[in-house]
Amino acid sequence: MRELLVLLAAFLGLGGGEAPGQAAAPDHPVRLTVAASGDLLIHTPVAQRALALGGGRRYDFAPMFAPVRPVIAGADLGLCHNETPLVPGPVQGYPVFRTPPDLARSIKRVGWDACSTASNHSLDVGQYGIETTLRALRSAGVKATGTARSARARRRITMLRVKGVPVAFLSRHGRGHRLSPTEINYRANICGFKMLGCDALLSASACGSLREEFEPRHAVIPDQFIDRTRHRADTFFEGGLVGHASLADPVCPALSTALEEGAQRGGLTVRRGGTYVCMEGPQFSTRAESQLYRSWGADIIGMTNLTEARLAREAEMCYASLALVTDYDCWREATEDVTVETILTVLADNAAAARRSLAETVARVDPARRCGCRDAMRFGLITDRAAVSPAARKRLGPIVGRYL
Repeated sequence: MRELLVLLAAFLGLGGGEAPGQAAAPDHPVRLTVAASGDLLIHTPVAQRALALGGGRRYDFAPMFAPVRPVIAGADLGLCHNETPLVPGPVQGYPVFRTPPDLARSIKRVGWDACSTASNHSLDVGQYGIETTLRALRSAGVKATGTARSARARRRITMLRVKGVPVAFLSRHGRGHRLSPTEINYRANICGFKMLGCDALLSASACGSLREEFEPRHAVIPDQFIDRTRHRADTFFEGGLVGHASLADPVCPALSTALEEGAQRGGLTVRRGGTYVCMEGPQFSTRAESQLYRSWGADIIGMTNLTEARLAREAEMCYASLALVTDYDCWREATEDVTVETILTVLADNAAAARRSLAETVARVDPARRCGCRDAMRFGLITDRAAVSPAARKRLGPIVGRYL
């Protein structure tokens, strides 16, 4: 279930044009500092302490964060994960949480700018808890992503601006992990980021290892792919406009360098370079397939990254992926075959390091990077422009409109 990395399957778009209704991103290098932290999990004793700090009239959690406040407040962007629903009324701890909404104000005072809100406790108080949590965070001036009040809100891409640079977040499988790898609308995702003005995509996902040296809890930044997908749309160029993009080197070297540095700073054991087999899923490999991929020289296996890389190249966007190893697939007889339980356990262990790695990477992406990604289709469109229909021009305008 390689696609299970919902928490970390986020895209971060940087720079590259003007998003609708927003000022253009700076065209010069910008240094950013990002402070990312793990779960805010409010057990009953913590809430009782906050009530005492608030003089018995309100809950003040901020003093408990005093040791880390200089780091969080001193960063250009502070990110956290709110684990429990913020609900008025009686406070409850494990196993069904009800956390005072006052926590949202403390989050803002400490310096966090945004919180993820999707967790195993998001629905402890049902839809009501989701709504009160989002309301409390919004009232405090804290951005939130992960849960949503409605289907329409769920489809929105979360946007932030850090020192004038737009940063966009999206879970590729949808909130609540509703979409299988085959069902993901990859074209809509990539096109959406392009229309926002993003020109760089950073992806994080789970993968299986096909090599002894790539151990679970390690990370790989792949630079090559083998396609084993069968049932998904993986090109923009059809229906009246033919284009050919080079995929000889399918990932951006400049973005991969930033991702490698970010992963090292984030505390991950990371390997730059490797071949990723992109299978259809959602089933795992047969043992024969796993051995076959090893014989081909492949290093890791997953279900999403190549489709994203193909479309990002056609859309002239830089792309790089952080593949987090969760298991040895099923080729290694000395260990158990891959299971969902194994993947989830390893992902939980690696979640904080992966968040830190992506946050560190954002600060290292150079808007002036020199690569060919952002001009990939300059000579790739071969259809006579006079033969391109108005419908095709409109549909592909966000992707290659400058050549039409």
